[in-house]
Parts: sequence; structure tokens; C-alpha cells
Amino acid sequence: MKKSFIYELSKNGVPFYIGKTVNINQRKLKHQKNYGSDILMISIDEVIDWVYWESYYIELYRSWGFNLINKVVPRNGLMCHSNETRKKISDKLKEKYKDPNYKPMKDFKHTEESKKRMSEMRLGPNGSFYGRKHSKETLGLLREIGKRSMTPELLASFSHPIIVDGVEYSSIRECSRQLGYSRKYISRRLNSNKFPNFIRK
Repeated sequence: MKKSFIYELSKNGVPFYIGKTVNINQRKLKHQKNYGSDILMISIDEVIDWVYWESYYIELYRSWGFNLINKVVPRNGLMCHSNETRKKISDKLKEKYKDPNYKPMKDFKHTEESKKRMSEMRLGPNGSFYGRKHSKETLGLLREIGKRSMTPELLASFSHPIIVDGVEYSSIRECSRQLGYSRKYISRRLNSNKFPNFIRK
């Protein structure tokens, strides 16, 4: 497994940022463009599990009283956005979804190379569930959840015609395929009174 460097950025002898990289020199040039050529970059550790150790050193430096500018906060060894940042992201997304013309992922398509790489990541030892099995209790619970969530109304919604922006589609699935919207996105708009351009027949 490839090792990463945990590093400290400091200015005038005062640390202000903790980060990780696999290429110290390249990352230093990038930081100098953002923070000036007078910053000092010091490698403080070489690790494999960088997620844990970056979190560890951020907590350590903050416990020493340094005011780091890191935008994420460590929680149980995982890097998470602060509550303030999460609220900003949430507010921006809410504003976007209010716009009836907002079409996420409409013009985006994965390249064949990306599709192949994602497929390989899910296969064999690379898969997140490789070598593991659900317990009987978990399988039973999943079945029950499936029965409750797939109501007759929901099942019907996948096969009934719908109209979006004046164009009729044979089903939500077909509309999703043609326009590039997710089926969940289409269903939400069909179930909302705020989008008169999304209609069930």
C-alpha cells in the first residue's frame, strides 16, 4: 500500500494547516501559490492509514492551541465537514432544487475508462463487501424493509406514463434514461405541488 506524508504548514514559525500528500514537492508548490513563498512545509510523519493520522495530528495541534485553518473536523478518525460548512452546502442545494430548470447530472457522462475502473473497484478483493456475508437477521430485516418500501403506488409509478416539460414518457425509468435525471429526483418532483411541469398521467 502506498505511503502518504502528513505535513505541517507554518508561517513566521506558527503552524496554521495540517495536510497529507504523496508528493511533498508538488504539494509545496501548490501551497506557495495560495499562501505565499514564505511558508514553511515540514513532513511530520509518513503513514499508510492517512485518514486516521491526519485526523490525529489535527486534533493534536489544536489541543496545543494552534488555530488551524483546516475546513474539516476529525470525528472518530474520520474527516468530516464542520456543522457550519454542512449547513452552507445544504442551503446551496436547497436553493438549486427550488429551480424547476435545475437538471443535475444532465450533461454528465462517465467515460468508458471511468466505468471500467469503477467496475474493477467493485469486483473481487477490491469490493467493499468481498469475503463478507449478511447474517440471517440482517437478510430478514432487508426483506421486511423491501416489502414495506415497495408499496403498490410506488411500483405503479415505475410503469405509468408521465409528462415532463410537455413531453410524454412511458415511465419514470424511461424519463430518467432520456433526460439524465435520477429516478428519485423525478419521483420527488412528481409528488410535489411545486413543479407543474412534472405530471403523472
